[in-house]
Formats: sequence, C-alpha cells, structure tokens
Amino acid sequence: MQFYTISILLHRPFFSRALKEPKFSDEQPSNHPRNICINAAQSIVKLLRIYRKQHTLRRPNVHIVHLIFTASLICIYNAYSSRGAAVAKCLNDLQFCCQALGEMGEAWGNSTRALEVIICIKRDWFSKTRNFPQTKRRSPASDDRGLGDDRRKRRLTQGQEDL
Repeated sequence: MQFYTISILLHRPFFSRALKEPKFSDEQPSNHPRNICINAAQSIVKLLRIYRKQHTLRRPNVHIVHLIFTASLICIYNAYSSRGAAVAKCLNDLQFCCQALGEMGEAWGNSTRALEVIICIKRDWFSKTRNFPQTKRRSPASDDRGLGDDRRKRRLTQGQEDL
C-alpha cells in the first residue's frame, strides 16, 4: 500500500491544474498521471479489502490512516470525474475507505479526524459540482406545527440585529 501511496503523491501534482474541468478520453495512455493515481487508489482499496478479510482493522499500524486518506481523496476525484457505471464503483471504494477509517477510529484519533475531513470534502465537492440539494436534518425538538420554528427564527434575527 505504501508503494501505491507514493505513486499517488508523486503523480498527483501533474493533474491538479485540470481539476475544475477534467477531460477524460479513451485515448489517454495508461501512464498518464490521472490514470496512475486512480489505478493506485483502486489498488490500495483492493489491498485494504484483503487485509480486512485476513486481519482486523481495529489495531493496524497508525501509518495506514494516511494511506487510506490519500486513496480516499483520489476516490472522491475519480467519482466526480467519472461517468456512468464507473461512478458506482468509485463511490463503493470511497464508502469502504470511510468504513475502514471509522473502524480504525476506535484505536486512532487521527483516523476519526481523517474521516471527518473526507466527509466534508466529499460533501462540498459534490454539492458544488453536481448541485446536489443540501437537505438539513430536522431537530428532534422542532415543533411540527411550525409556530415554534417561526418564533425561534424571529428571536435569532432580533438577537443578531442587537449585536
């Protein structure tokens, strides 16, 4: 996994300029920096799946958190830039990385922090690029009649005006 992470870190700067408008085509050679990074991230996820089957992710070496975090960033990029059925595979790999980071979070605090960062990046990236509707969770204390919500909003607005 370390080899693939180093491969990502070496090649990632060469495609960072085109992140806003990725132009994928079948004509790109397999040694193109994007393809190298994407293949390396997929290999990390594949090795992580094998590792999880043979061992548990509750007490791995702390270094693996960085490896999974790096692969997750490329998975987010790949999910954004892919089309069709490839998006489902990318999101599946990303979901597995998030589950692995969550499982390791019991032992390593930096794993929980890495998971929070990945979730924030994923949410921001997809909301800006694909215009996914942002849905807010309802507060369990909210009033179904709507009257209490209006009062809360009004109080909040008046409190902000006083400042």
